[in-house]
Amino acid sequence: MTIRGHGRKGPPALPNDIRPDHVAAYIRWSTDDQSSGTTLDVQRDGCNHYVQSQGWRFRDDLCFVDDGHSGATLDRPAMQRLRDAVRGGNVDCVVIYKIDRLSRNIVDATQLVLREWKGRCHLKSVLEPIDTTTDLGRMIFGILAMFADFERSTIRERTHGGKTRKIKNGEQMHGCPAYGYAPHPNAKGQWVEHPEEAPVVQRMFRLVAEGTSATRIVRLLNEEGARTRRGKEWSSPSVLHILRNKTYAGVLEYGRTSVMRVDGADGAPAPDSFAGKSRNPRKVRVWHDNPKVRVETRAVPALVDKETFDRVQLVLEGNRTRRYEVGGRAMGSPHLLVGISQCGCGAPLIHTGGGGTRNPTFAGYYLCSRHRAGTCRESGYLPTKLAESVVEQTFLALFGVAEMRSELFAPRMDAADEDRAAVEAALETGRRELRRLDDEDQRLLRAARAGEVPFAMLADLRDSLARDRAEAGARLRSLEEQREAAALRVRSFRVALDALSAADRWAQLDVWQKRQLLRMCLDGRITVAKTPGQDKITVDAPWMVAG
Repeated sequence: MTIRGHGRKGPPALPNDIRPDHVAAYIRWSTDDQSSGTTLDVQRDGCNHYVQSQGWRFRDDLCFVDDGHSGATLDRPAMQRLRDAVRGGNVDCVVIYKIDRLSRNIVDATQLVLREWKGRCHLKSVLEPIDTTTDLGRMIFGILAMFADFERSTIRERTHGGKTRKIKNGEQMHGCPAYGYAPHPNAKGQWVEHPEEAPVVQRMFRLVAEGTSATRIVRLLNEEGARTRRGKEWSSPSVLHILRNKTYAGVLEYGRTSVMRVDGADGAPAPDSFAGKSRNPRKVRVWHDNPKVRVETRAVPALVDKETFDRVQLVLEGNRTRRYEVGGRAMGSPHLLVGISQCGCGAPLIHTGGGGTRNPTFAGYYLCSRHRAGTCRESGYLPTKLAESVVEQTFLALFGVAEMRSELFAPRMDAADEDRAAVEAALETGRRELRRLDDEDQRLLRAARAGEVPFAMLADLRDSLARDRAEAGARLRSLEEQREAAALRVRSFRVALDALSAADRWAQLDVWQKRQLLRMCLDGRITVAKTPGQDKITVDAPWMVAG
């Protein structure tokens, strides 16, 4: 009896649906594979030998190589070209060295092979018994894909754990060096002072501590021809970002943001949001109130001392509070609700659109400031005219135009006058403290000449007094700015009240005058909301009713 097929030499019989010259090879290498021995040459030779052993032809134009790309996602240049070739019908079989070369994500691997490539091409592995032309091969593929995903998670956890441990111990920084720093030439993960940028940073902190505003610093730097690291002119946000960065005081914050997947029903972004329209709507970056790690680090030198940094933060916070109290940027905005309104989620409303060439009469929309990030789904777009008309009608219905008199706003005027008086009193106290410190310095000098204070201690005592004088001077400058802000607030109230001399003047008032009247009558921000898909707008305003 003759048994056919046994002992037969040469390649096995070819499946009818695999053409010998339509076989592709996919090769990938990343930094995580340095110790595994799966180099590009090893993978290419392995795939070449496997293809020839099957009686197929290895084609260089169908050899797709991703050098230095992670297997966590399918967003790789050569992978995209391979998928295009499969969709175009130019590939009947894909040969890989190992399953983890294709993908380390079990969801991506199974979606790609068992769904996208189903009925189009097969997958075979050099080192593993994967053959998606059979049911057993597909089962083995699923098992090995699961182990590849587990290995990726283990590598990521081990790498992240080691990095976090070094950061907590103050041995390593993360990310690119901030402005003012450069990578350490010998120590990985550490920074050194940049010889040209570090003096600019130190000058910024010194000027703010002396009372110079961020806007004035921007003007000085740009007039002198100074540029950012990218060669652009300085702006207030870029300067403020540096002034608030704790790294310059030698403190490292890590884990301030995280990337969150929002492809589930509970966390999906709004369909009309920026995240919902992006190419990868499954992820958004979320900011946290507190970082995972906040530690004094040895991996970066401090450009300013802690006392200067804390003093600058007090100045910035005082400036921010005063800007909010007098209306901030909203004082010059042509839109009524900017600066005095908020979304149902608590974030301020911003204005977008309007004034285009196609429809110049279109007024645009109010929009939650968190909407573009995809983290707010409360209201969506609020038509400008509709939102402003609802707020105006509510305001006029509550107070009545004919009854608008200065006595309705007298409590706010009195409060502003009291604030100004309190600032004046604090200024006088600060001036007395500064005079006391000057007198104390003179007494120290006289005591040293009389031999009552050792000269060895004189320098330290005078340095301490100098620091106290500097802090007292900074407080005085801050109080003087508060006095100016209080005076501006009182003047704004009086200008707005002058506009109420006639009961029918509301329609003729400027936008900023209307906004100031609204601000005087409010104890907080106006909450404006609209149910998505409906035209009805609701207004919740904490009106101040004079007693």
